[in-house]
Amino acid sequence: CLEPVRIGAWHSVKISRIKNRGMLQMDNGEVVRGQSKGTLLELNLGEPLYIGGVPEFLPLKYSLVVQVGLDGAIQRMIVNDEVWDDMLSFSTDQRNIEPYNGPPCTPGICKNNGRCIPILEDYRCQCVDGFSGKWCNQSTFKNR
Repeated sequence: CLEPVRIGAWHSVKISRIKNRGMLQMDNGEVVRGQSKGTLLELNLGEPLYIGGVPEFLPLKYSLVVQVGLDGAIQRMIVNDEVWDDMLSFSTDQRNIEPYNGPPCTPGICKNNGRCIPILEDYRCQCVDGFSGKWCNQSTFKNR
């Protein structure tokens, strides 16, 4: 039995495709599997891949089952084991999106120019050279 989606909470979603078989798993819950019809075994995108929604002018939009895009936030994506913390830098086009800036990363939580990396309800600070610690508040420079 699939669990209902909790509104107002962070979720992790894993999606994969191998040949004509697809898999979706949310919050480490039950895995949902599907298989595409026909003999094609590859995913070839003749059009751009849209994440979260499609532009109003896209002719294909009216043939899609889902007509409403994502109303929420995507903290980050991992594609083929590569972390995309800044998804906008990978995009060729955007509509009604902006970089996520909010909890759990509050302004100034990472010190000394550290960068806050959200991980669902938690975070970690990515420290610049010379600093370490949970909040990048510990100097690694040796006193001379």
